[in-house]
Amino acid sequence: MSHRLAKAAIALFATGMLGAGAYAFTNTNNVDASYAGAGSAAINGYTVTGIHYGTTPNVNGITSVSFNLNAPATSVSAGLNQPPPPGNGPGPQLAGPAGPPPILWLRCGPVGAGPTFSVTCSVPGPAGYPIAQADMLFVNAAQ
Repeated sequence: MSHRLAKAAIALFATGMLGAGAYAFTNTNNVDASYAGAGSAAINGYTVTGIHYGTTPNVNGITSVSFNLNAPATSVSAGLNQPPPPGNGPGPQLAGPAGPPPILWLRCGPVGAGPTFSVTCSVPGPAGYPIAQADMLFVNAAQ
């Protein structure tokens, strides 16, 4: 019986040491104060005005797009729709069996100061975007 008692005592001692070690480890973790939470606010759309397309010298390609926003924005991108796949017909292709059309997203510079909050976006490449294929302009803006 004393042999069993010794094994139980060793097991109890080992369990106690593991528990104390775990407590010591967790007791040394320091966490800085932080904030968390949720809130709500109104989301309003932007009004895009004064759209202007810069063109190549032969007026076959769009080299830039500039426009004004009605409010400041910290992030702006603009896109022109890619031409529809062959056999899909002319005109805007908002969605089809394969989903929405691909969009050529443009690099936009910083937003100008108010009251016009002007933005200019560049089309990559010297040939620009073919004017004959441009039938939609997409603008994404966030504050």
